[in-house]
Amino acid sequence: MRIVLIAIVGIVAGCSKPQVEKQSPLPEKQITEFKEDARVVLPDGTAKELVVANCVHCHSYKLVTQNSATREGWKSMVVWMQETQGLWPLGPAEDQILDYLAEHFAPKNAGRRPPLTDVEWYDLE
Repeated sequence: MRIVLIAIVGIVAGCSKPQVEKQSPLPEKQITEFKEDARVVLPDGTAKELVVANCVHCHSYKLVTQNSATREGWKSMVVWMQETQGLWPLGPAEDQILDYLAEHFAPKNAGRRPPLTDVEWYDLE
């Protein structure tokens, strides 16, 4: 009786069990390897470890480095992962992660190669 009463009081008071961290679809060994690789490859910055801890927990750092976006674009990717892929709420770390990604993986305003210069063009016959 006493245990039931404590449980009911806890529920009414808004207490609940702490959320269990979602399991990654990757094996722990692979996560460890991804994180080690990411620490070597990702550019240094104040939120580098937050990116490693949150992003590389579910996928390779290569998925981060092959993309580029504005801060708003990175935010929409985070929201998509939260809505469809089970990404947990990032809380106060979200702003730091978005700033890091926007700084180091921003859109590039360049083509594949610089334009050709000093070329003598001629007509083909």
